[in-house]
Amino acid sequence: MNTPRNLASAEALKGFAERSKTAAHKLEGRADKQEAHLPDLERQGNAKAINRVKCDINADRNNAQRMYRNAEATEARAKELARTGPEQPRKEALK
Repeated sequence: MNTPRNLASAEALKGFAERSKTAAHKLEGRADKQEAHLPDLERQGNAKAINRVKCDINADRNNAQRMYRNAEATEARAKELARTGPEQPRKEALK
């Protein structure tokens, strides 16, 4: 049951997944840049700054991985929606 509305929703989900992947890629790039500056901070010996940057790197990488997983799940939902159509609302299912 592929109505134009269902396909439009599936396309919207695919677009959202692509934007999520792009954002995750940017986060990974930011983490890489911070990691490249870490040796400079270590030479300066600023322990607070080093710990803050390491924490930021870990947070960025974790968020990127979460965004990739969510994007994959969204793509799977989009494929399923395009294949089967939307779920019936609860009220209509009870009638």
